[in-house]
Amino acid sequence: MGRDSSDCGLPPSKRLKLSKLSPTNLLEGFPTGAVGAGSGAPMARALPTNEVETLGSRGQIRKVEFVRIITQALFSLGYQQAGAVLEQESGIVLQSPVVTEFQQDILAGQWDKSLATLHMIGPIDEETLKSASFLILQQKFLEFLDCGETTAALKTLRTEISPLDINTQRVHQLASFIVCPSRDILLDKAEWRGAGEDSRIYLLEELQQLLPPSVMLPEKRLEHLVEQALDLQRDACVFHNSLDHALSLYADHQCSRDQIPTQSLQITGWQTLTLRVLQWKACLGSAIRSVLTVLLGTPAKSVDNERSQ
Repeated sequence: MGRDSSDCGLPPSKRLKLSKLSPTNLLEGFPTGAVGAGSGAPMARALPTNEVETLGSRGQIRKVEFVRIITQALFSLGYQQAGAVLEQESGIVLQSPVVTEFQQDILAGQWDKSLATLHMIGPIDEETLKSASFLILQQKFLEFLDCGETTAALKTLRTEISPLDINTQRVHQLASFIVCPSRDILLDKAEWRGAGEDSRIYLLEELQQLLPPSVMLPEKRLEHLVEQALDLQRDACVFHNSLDHALSLYADHQCSRDQIPTQSLQITGWQTLTLRVLQWKACLGSAIRSVLTVLLGTPAKSVDNERSQ
């Protein structure tokens, strides 16, 4: 399938910096769970659908999902030890070792190995599998171009990307990138961040959105659920009259009726109010007559006469 691009396109200083970073270090801050799995890691298990332990008064919260989301939040907040302890005590891991290995392969630029690991992740439909493979091979192709290895890039395009038989328009775009006269033009046309850590992390985020959430949780899932709950409470508040920063997680939000103004601070005389209304109506009527005159070429008086008749 062709060799991996690794970090060949990076300047010496950048290449040295990345060589000191292991895939484990790159995964810090990215919700991954326990790190470290060999090539013989077991396949990811799909979450059971029957006889699942549930939580809550209505039994709607699956314990496995609940614990995994909390674990993800701990890791993403930087509480690596706390997340690891939760995994150990609950016996529920954030993700399977094979998924962690897949993420490490992506960050290390091991494209052929990551493709092989992708097929081990678990039950994924053919369309999703092809789309994920396309994203990985696209990164491989672009990194080859960034390295100046046009022959390897062209081989990847012909023997690996094209046979997927998807996203034909994008394939044609990739082919046009081969003749880009400079690296800056390549990055601009491809809308790409260049070979290295940044683009690979972005690739992981794209794959995370593509793969089933039971395999790779969407990023910051707990934060999303909390924000969604706060939005629903605010929308259901009949007397809502508070700023967003006043919402709290400690109690359900509900504005009191006392927050609605019920006392008059100043009374406006009816004569003044009537005068303002009449002035507004006069201005509005004048504007309408002006528009009719311009559009219809009819004097305003004749229009008024026709209405009176």
